[in-house]
Formats: sequence, structure tokens, C-alpha cells
Amino acid sequence: MENQTKRNRKTTEQKILEAYHEEVMEKGFEQTGINLVAKRSGYSKVLIYRYFGGWEGLHKKYIDQHDFWDTHFLSDEKHVDKLIMEFIRDQVEQLKEDRILRQMIRWELNDRNQITEEISQRRNESAKLFIKEVKSKLPLLLKGRDVEAFYIIITSAIYYLSLKKDTVDIISGIELNSEKGWGRIEKVIKQMLKAWLWG
Repeated sequence: MENQTKRNRKTTEQKILEAYHEEVMEKGFEQTGINLVAKRSGYSKVLIYRYFGGWEGLHKKYIDQHDFWDTHFLSDEKHVDKLIMEFIRDQVEQLKEDRILRQMIRWELNDRNQITEEISQRRNESAKLFIKEVKSKLPLLLKGRDVEAFYIIITSAIYYLSLKKDTVDIISGIELNSEKGWGRIEKVIKQMLKAWLWG
């Protein structure tokens, strides 16, 4: 009986999380409310609060289920510049394909609350780990170079263009919804990286 109750709760929680996901996909994090999730899932607000410990708990549970902070650790098998480029390319692909991630970044930019603060902190911790690994591989080459500043310039540009593709198709002649357009962007990022590392 106890196992059956646990299974029923797990199934219910999953249905609520699926309803939450569908609402976020349609409206974004900012416009998604507990009333909408309750209506779509078919469960009461009281039950959602009981199972997730509150509205913030539901947000956290949903975000924890997604791997938004994949940390790349650099091996010794390739040149570091190639590995950094792979990291940048992976970020581009993830942002292009993952609408939920773009919605989360948009929410983080537009609203400051306990949940978005935690998202920002986790993103920063992931970035710190990656930058620390890069510095450990090239201590002499990177001496005097501001790795953190270079990182945020590149990632900020990627974030902006990825978010912008949801509202416009072309910026300055670059097609944001085509592989050709992103190929042009990636090529220039690669040139910038090489110039910054070896120039």
C-alpha cells in the first residue's frame, strides 16, 4: 500500500511538471502561474503546494530536472583552442535547440527573485569551473589575458543572438534561423579566439 501511494505521488508530480513545462513553452516563466498549471494538470493548487512545498519549489524541481549547466572539462588530447571552440559550439547548439533554456535566460534577465538569483549563481559556478580549467591548461599563454572578460563577451553575444532569433529572422544580413547564418557567426568567433590566444 505504501509503495502504491509513492508511485501514485510520483505519477502525479510528473503530470504537474509536464503541465508546467507546457505552460512555460507557451508563455515563458514570467507569465506561467500556479492557476494555469493547476488547470492544465487537473490538480488543485493545494496539492501542488503540498507536493512541491510551494510555487518556488515547483520551479526548482523543474529546473533541477534539466541539465542547463553542463560543465566541459578539458582533456589533454586536443589543443585547448579547439576544445574551447567545441564548448562555444555546444553552447550555440544548446541555445538554438532548447526553447526552455532561452525562456529561462529571458526570465533571468527580466526578473530578479530568489529563483532567478539561484539560476544566475549556478550559471556563474559552472563558468568559474570552466575558466579555472582553461587557465590551468595554459598558465603561461594566458598570463596577462582577462579570460573572464573574454568569456562573458562571447557568451553574452551568443545569448543575445539566440534570444533574438525567437523574434527576428535576420540581423545585419545574418540569418539567425539558418545553419548558414550561424556558420558565419561561428567562423568569426573562431577567428576572434585565435587572435586573442595567439595574436
